[in-house]
Amino acid sequence: MYEPSNYYDLFQGYGLSSRVSQGLDKLYQTGLLPGIGEDRIVIENFLKVPEQIALQAIMQFQQSDLSTVNSKPTFLVGILRSKIVKLETDLSESFTNKVSIKSSGFSSSSSNQQIIPRSPPLKSAPDPLIMSGILDRTGYSHVVTNGLRKYGGPPPKWIGPRPANTEVFIGRLPPDIFEDDLIPLFEQAGKIYELRVITDSSGMNRGYAFVTFCHKDDARKAVSLYNNHELRPRCRMVVKLSVQFTRLFMGGIPFEKSQEDILQALRKEIDNLIDVIVHEPDNPDSTKQNRGFCFLDFENYFDAAAARRKLLSPKTKISAWNDHTKFVVDWAIPLENPDESVAESSTVILITKLSENVTNDDLLARFKQYGNVKKVNKRGFHAFITYNDRKSAREAAADQNQCYIRDCQMEVKVHVPLSSVAKRMVRAIKNAKQQNNYSNSPAHPLPYRPPRRAGAFTRSRINGYHNHIPSHEGDANFHSSPVQQYSQWGSTFKQF
Repeated sequence: MYEPSNYYDLFQGYGLSSRVSQGLDKLYQTGLLPGIGEDRIVIENFLKVPEQIALQAIMQFQQSDLSTVNSKPTFLVGILRSKIVKLETDLSESFTNKVSIKSSGFSSSSSNQQIIPRSPPLKSAPDPLIMSGILDRTGYSHVVTNGLRKYGGPPPKWIGPRPANTEVFIGRLPPDIFEDDLIPLFEQAGKIYELRVITDSSGMNRGYAFVTFCHKDDARKAVSLYNNHELRPRCRMVVKLSVQFTRLFMGGIPFEKSQEDILQALRKEIDNLIDVIVHEPDNPDSTKQNRGFCFLDFENYFDAAAARRKLLSPKTKISAWNDHTKFVVDWAIPLENPDESVAESSTVILITKLSENVTNDDLLARFKQYGNVKKVNKRGFHAFITYNDRKSAREAAADQNQCYIRDCQMEVKVHVPLSSVAKRMVRAIKNAKQQNNYSNSPAHPLPYRPPRRAGAFTRSRINGYHNHIPSHEGDANFHSSPVQQYSQWGSTFKQF
């Protein structure tokens, strides 16, 4: 059964029809075009043609033999253009603003369909009078740069750091929606800390924006009020809590380096690094100090994005390690779920630091005293136990944390379900492993292109792949491309 990804929202935000958006989204989900959402040339060509031409091109692409095709996006654009030439030749002088094209197999309607050209945008910038009134009333700053329109951040007389976990993603916006439309709407949910509208080279918005509120409750209220809200006739926007990216994965770390060695070495190369997370080798008798990878923690996305961009530069070397360059860096999968209601309803506990001698039967015998156990799943050195109710999971985590089982001191906590973004990252990583026969080592880079939610993109050093997500501007300093393999727990997510 087809389930839209975030790319579907992005395509509709660009102005593509629902059927064309669905067709392109299916190409992404089936792996035929894993990076379709980031290819501006493909999107721009699809925007120029009638819907049926686009659907016919997608169908022909699906039916083509792609085994010898080096550049699939270029091949798809070639199909699209050849169909345009054929259409112009067939219709000759009778080709007008309204054309009838024989329906393709994508159509569920009649065999012939009338195509009406896209209406021009209502405006190319915010109404200056409305914006002037808003700025006079609020006293907020308003900055327009290449790729970004920013309102506020912080508000006047704001004291303290940037609020955490209060950001909301707004998707599926028409290209002529700007701050003057969004500010009055979202002010009804609560006090705005900052609003960012991401724009393209022509100054029109890219179909999405981000609003940060001063309080968490206001962010949740905005999601409740405006998700699926009809901004215009037949135009419903998507409003969701934004997933925060503040942690980087770094692979290719020399095994003899300790956590302190890594922290001191990296602080000489990047700014605002708070901490380094290193996992001990599986074999306690090993001379290794780490598993060949680590995680870098930052206070906010902007610091993490700046550090990632610097570390991805081919010129960056770890000077403290004799100019070490054999490392890979990208976004770590976020373990936190921004939807607190989902996190608070989890009935699963996560147990780590187990040994190979601990079995499912051992775990069942220990943990069944807290309630009815639905499932026990041990993988390597960690395990998941699913209860029927939340109370049992909380009691088990509280009582058994730091207790011993077969000479292993367990770490037990209630498992927070991943956000939909993180689940897609895990799923894409697994698919990449199967298709490319990568090893199971978390230190081994896996190409990944999760659904795009924000920002412009730069080409990753890892096999030339780039990808999505963080919530953030198209500013050149913060181009994003979260690739990651696994999360803080290595292969923890294998069972899901």
